[in-house]
Order: sequence, then C-alpha cells, then structure tokens
Amino acid sequence: MRRFLHWLVLACGFALVCLRLYPSDGPEWISNLFFDDAIRVKLEAVSLGVIGSLGESVAENATYTSNFNSLVHTFAILIEVVIIAVFFYLVARKI
Repeated sequence: MRRFLHWLVLACGFALVCLRLYPSDGPEWISNLFFDDAIRVKLEAVSLGVIGSLGESVAENATYTSNFNSLVHTFAILIEVVIIAVFFYLVARKI
C-alpha cells in the first residue's frame, strides 16, 4: 500500500507538471487551475515597473515591453514547475 501511495503521489505531481507546461492558450480549465490570469496581471505590473525604473518609455518600446513580459511569464512558469515537482517529490519521500 505504501508503494502504491508513493507511486500515486509521484504520478499526480508528474501530471501537474505536464499540465503546467501545457501552452496557456489551451483549454480554459487549465488556465483557471493555475490562476494564470491573476499571475499574468501581477507579472505585467512588475515587468512594467522594472522597465520604468530602467528609464525606458513603455509606449516607445512596445516590442521590448512585450518580449520582456513574455520572458517574465516564462520564468514564472518554470519556477512554478520546479516548486510543484519539489513539493510532490518531498511528499512522496515522506510516505
């Protein structure tokens, strides 16, 4: 039973990691599962603040702003994946 629970927890973690890496323009339920809209709004605010603190004008550098927002969002997804994987790995080890 213990081995089965260990395998089940690791399988659930693997499934969540795969869902997190699924493109965000996919089904809406995946986006709602990971609160993508709220995270995207917060990340855009942070990235616009960083661009403003660098002395760049957001209106003049729309391409730069868009690329930076994409980079920040990708980095946030990778951090989420690592956190999910580590969490489920640690839980599986405790079982």
